[in-house]
Amino acid sequence: MAQYSLYHLVGAMLVLILLSAWVSASETALLSPNRYRLRHLAENGDADAARTQDVLQRPDRFIGLMILGNQFVNIVLTQIATLATLQFLGEDSLVVTTLAITLVIVFFGELLPKTAAAMHAERIALPSSRVLGPLMRLCLPLIAALNGLARLLV
Repeated sequence: MAQYSLYHLVGAMLVLILLSAWVSASETALLSPNRYRLRHLAENGDADAARTQDVLQRPDRFIGLMILGNQFVNIVLTQIATLATLQFLGEDSLVVTTLAITLVIVFFGELLPKTAAAMHAERIALPSSRVLGPLMRLCLPLIAALNGLARLLV
């Protein structure tokens, strides 16, 4: 097994926790703003409001992107935490790491960002759409395939 610097592993985990928080906050924020106000802002030339409306036009694609993004980030975070545990603490510590990373993801990657986003939806939603719109277009083939499979199964 390759050896990695503890600083690099911890740094990567911190970045992934922030990404998880951003995805969770973006999801809640984009689903929370007042739609009438959003339309009013877009009609008055607010480019972020118009982008946000575009992202929300296909809720199935938006939700698919959010699920895909959050799962990807959280799985990579878990893999890095496992790697760090095996390298620095040993196999016997994996259960503790699993519990710890679960609590970190739930609190810092879900609960805290979603609560903040619900309280400040517009401040988070509008700038987030600058990244989510292009990301949705980039991931559209995968999102469409997953949504199609889900529709088939339902």
